[in-house]
Amino acid sequence: MKGSAGDRVVCDVPGTSGVDATDRHPVVRPVGYPTARAMQAVVAPIAVAMPAIERRRFTTPLAFAVPQQLRSNRATLTVLSGPRAGRCFTLLSEEVSIGRDPSSTVHLDDLALSRAHARIRRLPDGSFAIRDLGSTNGTFVRAVRVDEVRLRRGDHIQLGPHVLLRFDMVDDLEQGLRQRMYEASTSDPLLEGVLNRRSFLDVLTAELASARSTGSELSLLMIDVDHFKHVNDSLGHAAGDRVLRAIAERIVRVIRADDTFGRYGGEELLVLARNTAHADAMRLAERLRIGVETMPAEASVTISIGVASRGELERDHAEELVTLADRRMYGAKEAGRNRVCGL
Repeated sequence: MKGSAGDRVVCDVPGTSGVDATDRHPVVRPVGYPTARAMQAVVAPIAVAMPAIERRRFTTPLAFAVPQQLRSNRATLTVLSGPRAGRCFTLLSEEVSIGRDPSSTVHLDDLALSRAHARIRRLPDGSFAIRDLGSTNGTFVRAVRVDEVRLRRGDHIQLGPHVLLRFDMVDDLEQGLRQRMYEASTSDPLLEGVLNRRSFLDVLTAELASARSTGSELSLLMIDVDHFKHVNDSLGHAAGDRVLRAIAERIVRVIRADDTFGRYGGEELLVLARNTAHADAMRLAERLRIGVETMPAEASVTISIGVASRGELERDHAEELVTLADRRMYGAKEAGRNRVCGL
């Protein structure tokens, strides 16, 4: 049977009507592959000498699926170093802005970047070019500072002293794989969509640096599930995992879209509240406490929360903020649990 490239052709094995007699699934082969009839002619003399079960297994036609045609023209930028390292951005627009400004298409919160640092645009022939937008610390391609240059596959783009990007053209499968690898490296393995400890602390460090430069407020909530060991011991670790997921889901419903949620370890969780003063962070923590206390779950659970804000810090470092929030969380536990401590 003839067909054009990419056609799926059903094998014409006598007695099977194009269907494998073993599993009744359609059998397909790419055009140009020897027909099943020709294969039968080769293997039949050998199969005669085999037991019935082995003969049936040996003479079952192989199934071949023609790979689908993949789009191979997706332009991507992968962050090799700097904020959000590992993240793969797909360049979907005709023009893509890169910079420290939150409105940038590729937003990288590095203080050495200009707010509008560079722009990548698609040229009429389908290729791409990058243009520096008068940045302070420059745009470098192939180790040369540039004003504007056409990009090649695999080019390394350095923006300032810290950020290194790789430009590439990939197909759908590779782009999807890169995105899944990034998500796996930054997300908690148990709580979907929640950052792991390393990624959360990277975000916290960058946000503190940004807050210092703009003078904005920032607060951190350290959350611990009360008597969580008892939940694991009495109901089992699988039930404990389900309870922790339910708590995480409730927290996600309460916090704002621009807040950052992460898992510090075990049953300890973190919420980074941007542009939030201490008093507002205390109110947010109280809403979280009530939300968890009243939620339906396999086990009745409560949380203790410690709140710390950037304005209280001496050195304005991420480690100092985490330590302060952690100390206050333990203060909430010592005061009886199921409460918020901000002093």
